[in-house]
Amino acid sequence: MKMILTLCLLAAAALPSFAAGESLIVTSDGKRINTSSITAKPNGDLEYVSPDNSSLRVRIAKGRYRYAWVPKPADVTEADAKYKSGDYKAAAELYLKAYLNYRNLGWDVYCMMMEADTLDKLGMTPDAVSKLENLKKTRVLNPDLENDYQRAMFRLALLYLKTGSTEAAEQLLAKVSRSRNDELASSAFMKRAEILAGRGNRKDAANLYFQVALLFPKSAKHPEALYRTYENLKALKDARADKFAARLKAEYPNDSFAKRLK
Repeated sequence: MKMILTLCLLAAAALPSFAAGESLIVTSDGKRINTSSITAKPNGDLEYVSPDNSSLRVRIAKGRYRYAWVPKPADVTEADAKYKSGDYKAAAELYLKAYLNYRNLGWDVYCMMMEADTLDKLGMTPDAVSKLENLKKTRVLNPDLENDYQRAMFRLALLYLKTGSTEAAEQLLAKVSRSRNDELASSAFMKRAEILAGRGNRKDAANLYFQVALLFPKSAKHPEALYRTYENLKALKDARADKFAARLKAEYPNDSFAKRLK
């Protein structure tokens, strides 16, 4: 049975409250409550400042809300700073701390994704895989977290490839290919095509590269998709290869992939 990430229990210690911008609670019946501050309780309950009376704090029980969200907490900002500076050990510790503090407040997916990334950079790839596999089992209730969730699944697919779990990677990439984020979806298509080409399956690889060229014309992957379609069709001695080469030269004359054409 899938865990519901945004409704899981918090750590035993009382968690911090803050009021940085507008926060949101969506109740189990779909009501949206905008508030200046939310506190997450150890048992999963939430306490928030009444929108009508700033001196009044209202409690909502775990199970009576779908999800909650608060503006980016200072703990997450600090973790990001450590990550950007290359201090991955400190970043991993801070992302875990932030996850424990804010997992019921909309920062669960991001913190798990980033902690896994830091663990991989520290050479702890199996731990990173385990972290993201736990995330894979969850059901994300906040639609605004879907993009981060898909990003995390793409990273997990790359880690599967890194550790030799190609079949698991392909299954996950097929799902990410359906993402509403065009860059993620196109990247997933490209990686699937790369796997097929590596196996010598040029025909199916060319088909996937062509899908990227067709479906994602504004993607950063578009020039490469045109080139890879050309490359694989040429290897198959398919006359259509020249059409993709001509298009690449016409649309991206200064691109590095256009310059590879002979």
